[in-house]
Amino acid sequence: EEDIMEGLRESGMEDSACTSGFSVMIKECCDGMGDVSEKHGGGPVVPEKAVRFSFTVMSVSVLADDEEEEVTIFTEPKPNSELSCKPLCLMFVDESDHETLTAVLGPIVAERKAMKESRLILSM
Repeated sequence: EEDIMEGLRESGMEDSACTSGFSVMIKECCDGMGDVSEKHGGGPVVPEKAVRFSFTVMSVSVLADDEEEEVTIFTEPKPNSELSCKPLCLMFVDESDHETLTAVLGPIVAERKAMKESRLILSM
């Protein structure tokens, strides 16, 4: 939120100039985390590999009421950094097990589709 407000100020806009909404570009990522098995202990048997599904907010743009083109007010400076990736789901599964991945990630994909057509209202 602070970065967005700073971007508005740097672009010479007030927050009230953004009545037409924001465009947000998001990068999704699903990475295998390799071998995460614990070599000791007597717990339940779980797969020895894990997968992380995450997203990164890459940029935020706004179309001001008096402008014809969108103005980018935020760009992620380190898009590949683990600090900018927000994990949505961590699971013990082999990344080649497509059936399990589909079952686990299905609700996340459905939520993403719903979000594409929705409006998010932020008070600033």
